[in-house]
Amino acid sequence: CRSQQNIVFLKTHKTGSSTLTNILNRFADINNLRMLLPRGVAHRFSWPSIFSGYYVEENYLDKRNNFKANLLVNHARLNKSRMSNFFPKDVKFITIIRNPITNVESVYNYEEMGQTFQKYEHRKSKVEFKEFFESPMKFQQKAIKKNDKIVPLLHNGMLFDLGKPFFSQMEYEDTLIQQKIQELENEMDMFLIMEHFDESLILMKRLFCWTFEDILYIKHNQRHKVKAKMDPKLKETITKWNRADLLLYQHFNKTLWRKIAEYGKSFHDDLKIFRNKLDQFKDACDVKETKGGAHDHKDTAIIKHKPGENVNTVLVSVCEMVFRSETNYINWFRRLYSQEIQEIRQAIFRKMAKARAELERKKQKHNG
Repeated sequence: CRSQQNIVFLKTHKTGSSTLTNILNRFADINNLRMLLPRGVAHRFSWPSIFSGYYVEENYLDKRNNFKANLLVNHARLNKSRMSNFFPKDVKFITIIRNPITNVESVYNYEEMGQTFQKYEHRKSKVEFKEFFESPMKFQQKAIKKNDKIVPLLHNGMLFDLGKPFFSQMEYEDTLIQQKIQELENEMDMFLIMEHFDESLILMKRLFCWTFEDILYIKHNQRHKVKAKMDPKLKETITKWNRADLLLYQHFNKTLWRKIAEYGKSFHDDLKIFRNKLDQFKDACDVKETKGGAHDHKDTAIIKHKPGENVNTVLVSVCEMVFRSETNYINWFRRLYSQEIQEIRQAIFRKMAKARAELERKKQKHNG
């Protein structure tokens, strides 16, 4: 089969999406594919606004490919019709989700929402996660008045990233939620599940006709500290407040396991092969962990990986790619495309100069 090269990845928040982003960035890098990038120095496509195309850096689109891109991997809220305009017809849409209980807790701490609500409340101490869920509507209304951009991620945030309007009637009616889930079933080619990341990658590998080497990874933006277990009452409150995300997760988690069953007996053989290759790859890249990351949050220590001193010399370039952060990859592609544009311009100027010189030569010959 032919390797899938045209992919839109709807990057959801705190779902293991940064790890998947690196896999896709690396695939584009190795195969010399064209990324759809945000305009200017932005790292998102006008998020939290819905994707419109206005914030696309069109100068980087390749005219040799009919001004189409191959991959989109940076934060953008789903708008399939607009997004499809920038890609060939065979483009596939994928995303990744996780259990909304742990997702919301991760977003709350990673984005330091406790400190944000502390400011909104004009109080001395931060608003703890549990306290937020004692009166979520109160805190949400306060955040809305402050035009807070992160608060939509605390109320069915995964569906928000997938195009659902914030604070809509859909959140309170199961029939409307199921309609949205069915709509996504029709629009998307695959939902990966964070809790079953390796299994999801095996299915993605088959869908894309990729190799095991294409899906190797190290985890990006992963927290050091795992929070203590939540009490059942808090879990119940979270799932009620995020019921739409819960139904979304339950639906596509079942879909994942149905597809694994359809894959057949070879699935577990492939999973074992992949995990062995993954261990070998991490050893070859001599993966080391350090604290700190893109945000360097005070309360949330993010695991940052770096190569050790014993990196396999044959794999140096691939290891460098796998350690490269999302931000560094965006900047890498921007430099690459800017250099390409500069070379094209220089070639045009040389061609124009040559034409002018030829015209001048003909004039002189005619006058002589």
